[in-house]
Amino acid sequence: MSTAGTIVRKPNGRWYVATHHTDGEGRRYQQSHGGFATKREAKAKLAEVLAKIHQGRHVAPNRQTLGEFLEHRWLPAIKASVHSTYDSYQRNVRLREVRPYDPPQSSHRRRALGPHPCQPCPQDPTASCQ
Repeated sequence: MSTAGTIVRKPNGRWYVATHHTDGEGRRYQQSHGGFATKREAKAKLAEVLAKIHQGRHVAPNRQTLGEFLEHRWLPAIKASVHSTYDSYQRNVRLREVRPYDPPQSSHRRRALGPHPCQPCPQDPTASCQ
């Protein structure tokens, strides 16, 4: 895996760090960190990120869903340490797929909001209740 970093100053006067990574499979990606007031802060952040990458503690960004993580990474990692509850965890992960919240659709049409019928209309304060 190869890694490089860049520090740039934006027109707003803030300093930004960009790290460029190549993973073990040859895929390249970039991650940015920014908004530092001084170049010294940006250099410190770059050194921190590069150290994490070289120590193997850096978590690369990805598009994996929570359900995929639980099934393919978490369950295999805990299998040896939780013998008695592993089957329950596995069943819960597979049966209760984790999905983004999608509110139920109402069968009623939503009506436009307006003044309450017994409150005067702002356009005609003399109008009476209907």
